[in-house]
Order: sequence, then C-alpha cells, then structure tokens
Amino acid sequence: MFSVGCRHDPETTLEILWPRDEYDCLLGPLLSRLEQGQSVPEIAAYLRAEISDYFGLSPSCCDFDQVACRLYEWYRTHWHEAGRSSPLQD
Repeated sequence: MFSVGCRHDPETTLEILWPRDEYDCLLGPLLSRLEQGQSVPEIAAYLRAEISDYFGLSPSCCDFDQVACRLYEWYRTHWHEAGRSSPLQD
C-alpha cells in the first residue's frame, strides 16, 4: 500500500532525503475506509482533505482520483481477496 501512495508523492519528498514514514498516518484510516466499503470518490475526498489540511500542500498537486483508484485496486487484489483482516479491528 505504501508503494502505491509513494508513486504519487506530490513533492517527490520520498526521493529527496525525506522520512519514509511521511504518510504512515494515512495508512490506518485509508485501510479502515477501504474495509468499510467507501467508494473511490470518498477515498479521493479523504486524501484531498488530508493532503491540503494536514500536510499543507496544494490540492492541485496530485490526481487524487487516480491515487484512490490505485489504492482501491490494491486493496481488492492484495488485501481483500487474500482474506486478510485488519489489525485495526482488534
């Protein structure tokens, strides 16, 4: 899941000596939203809000719909179909 998001790092911070855990705070909430069955537009809206509000980046810096589609596809093929359960549900 990390690699999907890193491909869309708007500031390419991961390519320049930036902490690799920069976006870790998004992983749990994203996985929870995917497990709850939120739609791609809902995931994109969450990402847009977090990137602009929490990280302070311009929402125009990233194609949030594309990132949300990739995350949804990752979840469907690598998590959900594999029968994994979230450690967040414990």
